[in-house]
Amino acid sequence: MPTIKYRAFLSYSHRDTAWAKWLHKALERDPHDPNIHSHLGDVYAKQGRSEQAAAEWEKSLTEWHRSLPADMEGDKIAEVEKKVGSVKHRVAQKSAPQDTNKQQ
Repeated sequence: MPTIKYRAFLSYSHRDTAWAKWLHKALERDPHDPNIHSHLGDVYAKQGRSEQAAAEWEKSLTEWHRSLPADMEGDKIAEVEKKVGSVKHRVAQKSAPQDTNKQQ
C-alpha cells in the first residue's frame, strides 16, 4: 500500500488562536511585559475583537509608563497609542446612533 503524506494547512484564524494561547502563557510568566500585551492586542484586532484588542493595548501602555525611562521605547509607545485611538474611534462610530431622518 502506498504511503500518502498530508501537508497540514493552518488557517490564519487557527494560527492566531495558537499565537494567542502562546501569548497568554507568556503573560503568566511575565504579566508586566508591554510587548506581550501589545502583540496580544494585535491578535485580537486581527480576529475582529476590537474591545479586547483595545484593552490589551491599554495594558501595554500602562506597563510602558511603569517602566524605567531608560527602558521606554517611544516609537513602540506611539504605535500602541495610535492603535488604541483608532479602535476607540471605530467603536464610537459603531455605537453612535444613526440618524435615519436626515433633513435636507
